[in-house]
Amino acid sequence: MTTTVQRVRQLQEEIRAREAMLLELSQQPEYVAEQAFIQDVLDVLEMHGRTLREAVAAIDPSMLASAVKEKVKRTYKPRQPKEETPEPVSIVPVPKPSPFASFGQASAPAAPAPAEHPLEPEQKKPAKPAKRAKRQSNAHNAARNAKRRVEMIHAGRWYLWTNPHTNETHEAARIGDDTLRGWAAEFGKGTVEGWKRPITPDEAGL
Repeated sequence: MTTTVQRVRQLQEEIRAREAMLLELSQQPEYVAEQAFIQDVLDVLEMHGRTLREAVAAIDPSMLASAVKEKVKRTYKPRQPKEETPEPVSIVPVPKPSPFASFGQASAPAAPAPAEHPLEPEQKKPAKPAKRAKRQSNAHNAARNAKRRVEMIHAGRWYLWTNPHTNETHEAARIGDDTLRGWAAEFGKGTVEGWKRPITPDEAGL
């Protein structure tokens, strides 16, 4: 049975092996050539003040059209109503007549008729407690987002993104909102990642 210390040492050896593999791959001529090609393309785009999307549109506009895929709309199927099952009806048995009545003799003592039991009223199911609303107010969401922003700034994981082309700034923890996604689609995710810097508590007034 492996202990925690043995497991940590095993993971450290795996990390060192992975780092050695990365170093070996980064020194291969194919990788160096690909990186140089990518850097040359970025330098040319920056020199002409064009984006990758504009360059592709100028070379072959059909490449942009083929990248857009239409979403398949789901067909609406109405729900079928459930069939209601009829409630069972209780049948009260009728006593049979005595066979001695037709001969004029004393009839045998008839069996006592079963006592009629009134039908019990339907028991109502207890009302379910009202479900709490899932949607919260905008004020609650704003307070939660502000608290999360303060925690991320103290942890050094809240960044200020500055677009050098438009001098526009944006605060976020990662590329996840519409603004940063638009920049990443236009300039490339790797390029946009180089525009961020962590916001210090002093800058945020904390």
